[in-house]
Amino acid sequence: KPYIIPNLNSFTSIENTNYFQKIIFLIFTNIKRLFRYRSFLKLINVIRELKNPSPHSYQKQKLKVISESNMNNLEYNLAINKADNRKKQLLRYYKTICSQEINLNHPFVYFPLHYQPEESSSPLGGYYADQLLIIDILSKSIPSDWKIFVKEHFSQFVHSFSGEVTRSEDYYNKIVSYKNVELVPMNYHSFELIDKCICSATITGTVAFETVCRGKLSILFGHANIYKECEGMYYTPTKELVADFIKLVKDGNKPNINKLKIWLQTMEENTFRGGIGTEFNYGHSGIYKEENAEGHKKALLHLLKNDKSQPNYFNS
Repeated sequence: KPYIIPNLNSFTSIENTNYFQKIIFLIFTNIKRLFRYRSFLKLINVIRELKNPSPHSYQKQKLKVISESNMNNLEYNLAINKADNRKKQLLRYYKTICSQEINLNHPFVYFPLHYQPEESSSPLGGYYADQLLIIDILSKSIPSDWKIFVKEHFSQFVHSFSGEVTRSEDYYNKIVSYKNVELVPMNYHSFELIDKCICSATITGTVAFETVCRGKLSILFGHANIYKECEGMYYTPTKELVADFIKLVKDGNKPNINKLKIWLQTMEENTFRGGIGTEFNYGHSGIYKEENAEGHKKALLHLLKNDKSQPNYFNS
């Protein structure tokens, strides 16, 4: 995934990041420049900017309703620094509580956690936005000689993301409290785990698609509409359906590759090139403003033309 690379760099450097140390270092290493007239003016402008509203701030402030929360640049940078320090604590704790040696030859279900907060789990996961509930159901549904390998999403620890608000040391403690569940170190590659697993489980994640492409079944706990009809993926919102799915896996069922190819071809013929999100998100895929707007336009026109349940807005 193209967007992963820059975020992965943020993840690998976050433990060594201290923004106030960097500021102090820059001041002392450039102290001679500060006495130059132009550099002094620049410093004054930077200080003035600290009082201006931050264009990046969308966090709720204490004692304020969210509609009135608008941090200035200084408040925002202080909040981000505090959040990053919390991420460092969580990452260090995660590393200490992980299983140091993962036996990939042991039968296991691979369950990569979703980054949270995000639409992919809430609202699309419903009550399964609580991923501990998924782990609990799987733990009680798999055979006694199977395990569940749970791996944290690296974005939980990425700078400027909000991963620290949805995780705690207690959260990880609850995961490893199950005898048949292990936390996987972050350096294990997802594809390596997919290749070795018996099946995968997710709310709405792309790991389901990656799993069926490798010839294995995958459980969906959320409303992954794009995968709804995909060969090899099973929507299992109840314990009973999870049990039925596990039986399918035990009986050796695999995705039908020909059906999967037909699904892929159908998707290719009925979708439009575009990206959802900011320019940063879809720019990495080579999709920019004009093409993205055109793709959304074609998709909406196609939907309105073919969905008979919707009124014809063009004639109304």
